[in-house]
Amino acid sequence: MDPLISAIVPFYNVEEFFDPCLSSIARQTYDRFEVLMVDDGSPDNSRAIAQRWAERDSRFKIITQENRGLGAARNTGTANAAGDYLMYIDSDDLVAPRAFEQLLRSLEQSGSDFAAAHIWRLPLTRPIEPSSAHAEPFGERRQRTSIREIPLLMRDRMAWNKLWRRSFWEAGEFFWPEMKFEDFPVTIRAHLEAAAVDTLPDPIYVWRERPVGQSISGQGKELGNVRDRVEAARMVLDTVDALATREVRELVHSHLVDVDLREVMGSMVVGADADQPEIDRLTRCLVTRIDPSLVRLARPELRLAYRAALENDMATVRAIAGKRAGLGNLPRTKGELARRAPHALAERAGSYAAKVSPVRARAAKLVDRRTAADRLVFRILLPVDKRLAERGKVTGELGALEAQVHQAVVADGLLCDLAFDTLDVATTHGFQQLTVRLTAGPVRLEGHVTATPDLLAGVHRAGYWVQGMVRHGRFGVERKRRVVLADDARVEAGNLVLRLSVPTGTLVVEQPWPSTGVECQVVDHHAVIPLAVLIGNDPPDNPHTLIASRRLCLRTITGDEPIRLSGDGIRVQVADRDVELLRSDDASAFLTHRPLPAS
Repeated sequence: MDPLISAIVPFYNVEEFFDPCLSSIARQTYDRFEVLMVDDGSPDNSRAIAQRWAERDSRFKIITQENRGLGAARNTGTANAAGDYLMYIDSDDLVAPRAFEQLLRSLEQSGSDFAAAHIWRLPLTRPIEPSSAHAEPFGERRQRTSIREIPLLMRDRMAWNKLWRRSFWEAGEFFWPEMKFEDFPVTIRAHLEAAAVDTLPDPIYVWRERPVGQSISGQGKELGNVRDRVEAARMVLDTVDALATREVRELVHSHLVDVDLREVMGSMVVGADADQPEIDRLTRCLVTRIDPSLVRLARPELRLAYRAALENDMATVRAIAGKRAGLGNLPRTKGELARRAPHALAERAGSYAAKVSPVRARAAKLVDRRTAADRLVFRILLPVDKRLAERGKVTGELGALEAQVHQAVVADGLLCDLAFDTLDVATTHGFQQLTVRLTAGPVRLEGHVTATPDLLAGVHRAGYWVQGMVRHGRFGVERKRRVVLADDARVEAGNLVLRLSVPTGTLVVEQPWPSTGVECQVVDHHAVIPLAVLIGNDPPDNPHTLIASRRLCLRTITGDEPIRLSGDGIRVQVADRDVELLRSDDASAFLTHRPLPAS
């Protein structure tokens, strides 16, 4: 059967990451695809890895060219593609197992020109995380939308989180420029010329950060890369200024200050001395192409650097670049701004003037909770030194409700019990954040409370369920008119048995779209989930951690209602997976499975 999707994977010096990349593609739930591995004259062992894949899986094919760069390799792959859809994958990244299925299903339903999805970032020094830049434009699943409806799609500047309809690609005569940072000029033009695009909220791609010098983005401070970055920005602006609305233009011009000018400034700090005159010239080329009336969305210190560069005040630009790199000081006072950046004094001095607040932020931690029919008690630890702990007085509020407080000095600070009447809490509307304050003479500390999911208390009162939850890292409570509770969990003969507060219904173990999830009937307050069957047909979403996390809901005529876990969770081994029932930040029940811990 002919392939429907052509996945184009150029490779050059990626032997450390290449096999995991190809493995993630091979695990796709949709299998009618070909993988065109374009050898861009790679001098390392990557070619041998590609050869092994081509020998054991006929869908994997090798194409060879002399080293010409990523853009040229993508174009070579496109010219040899047989599929009706194109996907460009970088050889050091990973693809989620449902990526092809989700993108293709969306395009087949919608008829859009291309589909794009949320992604993960895999930093060098932090755990894998959803990309903050993609969170807003890909916040929900939409079909037949566009950058005119979602202007923040201008942030979607990469090639690889998309499935392109080949007929759209060829009709627009798209190609990848043979330069670095080639993605943004192509993707922004595609967004502006497309009649319709689809957006998917599930992350489908892992963008791996590599050590400096190993990737194009990691080489961004080198002069050649600075030159290409500025040329790519010029191409973007030519397209945007010709085709985009003013709202999109303002977002793009400001974004180029926030991202591209920032990166060019970084080369002023680490670039070779001999390159600095050319870097100055390129900086001027960039800023003079950006419209000064369209940069108000940029960060204040980068806007200041932009204004300075416009006036050829490169000393101020370098001072800001050095400060951002931890090597110097930004101008902080109005006087300093007048001396070092007179062009920016009028409306910007106030934002850099030193500010002294009488209240200092200090977060506390929820360490225990007690619930009763008439009383909620939250035990929090406020980390302060011994002097403040002995002198300070703590107050607490849950929304507008004042707590009865009992405090005691401990080795780590102050241990405080904050007590509230559940009837008072049950009469409030919306999320009520828990806030603590400490006063010790002239010192005032104020902060929110953090909490782990195992400490999210819930209690019935006055016809409501009062539920502890965490929003944006901050603990509080919210009343619920009706909830479905799971108050007991056990494993019997390989099945997870849950006791629920409803006598009948349909429990759903949610799975990513387009799946409708796995259904289990609730009979006499109990639901039985066959764990081996569930896990065997549910590949993990995250191709790096290999973790799947599935919310449990009760299906109703108005939609799926989350099940709250009021009892204890459970953990069990099923085949080669570690399975756990636990709470999320809003106390919803989740069933997760992951690889067993290394022994």
